[in-house]
Amino acid sequence: MRLYKQLSFLLLSSILSIAIFSSLNGMLPRSYAQTISPGGEIGDTSVGPSITLDRYGSIYVADSGSHKIQKFNGAGKFLAGWGSNGTANGQFTGPLSITSDIFGSIYVADSGSHKIQKFNGAGSFISSWGSNGTANGQFTGPLSITSDPTGKILVADSGSHKIQQFNGAGKFLAGWVYMSKPPGGSRGGESSSQSSIPGLGL
Repeated sequence: MRLYKQLSFLLLSSILSIAIFSSLNGMLPRSYAQTISPGGEIGDTSVGPSITLDRYGSIYVADSGSHKIQKFNGAGKFLAGWGSNGTANGQFTGPLSITSDIFGSIYVADSGSHKIQKFNGAGSFISSWGSNGTANGQFTGPLSITSDPTGKILVADSGSHKIQQFNGAGKFLAGWVYMSKPPGGSRGGESSSQSSIPGLGL
């Protein structure tokens, strides 16, 4: 039951992102994604955005095409943006998912650099964790991130086919495999769900 509830947060987060994006830009064809470009204008990219709301109602967009995060108020007014293409702190290589926690911190799953980055609401870098690999606390293309009501962070990793749970400081807490039959058999010490869908784990 605990695993079901935690995985449900990933689905609800994705549904929220879709709902917000649809209200801002309208329904888009599956083969044609749009994101917010520098300065708050609408631009085209090959990968659609991930969107989250913070506790104050601000909207944050992870734009994988421009390798940056952009912040808007509830009316869609551009407020701030940060990031560039790279692997240093505050830079991104294809940020595919974003979330905020109950304290207003922003977390970005940077798929290309295989890590999670944490910022305050103004975009100032706080910390990061993760590296390329399949061990606990490592990632191989993190695709989806969300937070639960207690502030714990959940990350769906495409390469390792598992959900990992962390506290807000990046300390590994638990992990679950989300493939029903992983290649080579079961993975020791990890439970399994009934799906192999990357990103959501449902």
